[in-house]
Formats: sequence, C-alpha cells, structure tokens
Amino acid sequence: MKKSISLVLSIIMLLSTLAGFNLTAYANWVSDCKNVDLNTWYGAVVTNYDYDSNENSYLKGCYFTLPAAGKITFKARANSEYDLPTDFMIFKSNNLENPLRSTYNGDFFDELDYYSGLGCYQDSFAVTLSKGSYYLMMDLHGYVESGYFDYSLSFYPQFSNVSLTKVVALKKGFKATWKKASSATGYQIQYSRNSNMSSAKTITCLKNTKVSYATQKLSAKKKYYVRIRTYKKIKGSGINKTYYGKWSSKKTVVTKK
Repeated sequence: MKKSISLVLSIIMLLSTLAGFNLTAYANWVSDCKNVDLNTWYGAVVTNYDYDSNENSYLKGCYFTLPAAGKITFKARANSEYDLPTDFMIFKSNNLENPLRSTYNGDFFDELDYYSGLGCYQDSFAVTLSKGSYYLMMDLHGYVESGYFDYSLSFYPQFSNVSLTKVVALKKGFKATWKKASSATGYQIQYSRNSNMSSAKTITCLKNTKVSYATQKLSAKKKYYVRIRTYKKIKGSGINKTYYGKWSSKKTVVTKK
C-alpha cells in the first residue's frame, strides 16, 4: 500500500523531530517497502541509495498484514554485528504519523548473540499487535561491513485457553462442559483410561460456540481422565496453520452401568 506524498512528508518530519535524523535519508523508505509474508526469511541487501553520508545510515522497510491479533517476533541476523538494525519503528498502515513501537540510538539490540554454528550475529524483539496491516522501518547506523542482513517476522495468534467446568457420569459415558472461548476456532477434548493420557481418544469440536461434549459408547463402571484445549486456525499472509492452546488440568469420572 503506497501513501500520498503529503503523508510521507509528515512521516519524514515526525522522524526528524523524534530522532534528529537527516531528512534525506528517510525520503523513500515507505515507497520502497517490500510486502512480506509472515514466518519467512528475507534478505535485505543494502544498496547505494540507502546510504546517507551525513547520518551514516542505511534504511530498510517492509509491509506486512496480520490475519488475526497476535505476537510478532522480529528476528535479524548478519555476518557482522554492525550490519544489524539499531533503530526501528512500527506503524499501523493507516496512521504512519504515530508509531506503535519505536526504539532509537542503539537500544534495539542491547546484547548481540553470536552463533558459531550459523556463523552470524542475531537477536530479536517481540510486540503484540491487533489484526491489520503494518509498516516496519529498520535503520542501520555506523560502518556496514558486508552490506546485508536477513530478517523474518514470525507470528503467533492470540487466543485463550479453556478449562473444564464439569464432567458428569452418564450410562457408559460422560458429559463434559466448559465456558466459551470466543477467540478460539474450536476445541479438542481428550479422554483416556490412563492418568498419563496414553492411548487417549481425541475429539475435535469445529465451532467455538459449542460448550459441551457427551459420549455413551464407553465401558461401564470405568474411570476416565478428561481434559480440553482450544485451537486457532490461521490462513493468510503466507500462513496456513493450526495453533493449539495448553491442555487443561484433568478431571476424572466413573461411568455408570
């Protein structure tokens, strides 16, 4: 999504005011942003026009869309610690004058980690955002040795866990109930004759409006362990995945004859 010239100029003035950066270094970052998928690594090669001799800065930006509310973890890696971004700003796509998160002057990566097996420096930050589209601005300061770094935006959706409110015995079965978790896609109920849940049977409830499950196809007068968890299906921005919540604590029930 490309913004008007007047909006870009407003952003430039804001950045200049907040961080004292040279305006010419920030003139084109919005229009040059790459639209990226989540959970994918991208190479960010530094080109000549990114360099500003007065500020000694290299700028990169990307545009991404969250298919649901969740946590974004930005990861970067480079052959040299000087190639990693030191400043960044995250903007909602429809409000580029008000950063949702920003860090300046070397506070981005406080302690760099070097991984000898990968042969690179890397670090990360995380932020929770609502569903929608965003711009991420990245800025490198100082001497850049190799002229590139890799980055990714990994995503984990926000959705609540759930616990069983009651499990009551039925003839050769039981009925389990729980409270609705509106942020989830659905639920999984699991039951087993064993406390460690080995050989458990898993039932998937496809709608989050369902708040109970009953079965009468079990052995009579037998003890069962029952638990539940939520799940969230995400599709979009390069993601087609099901995420699972934590299993609840187990409840026990002895089926009736």
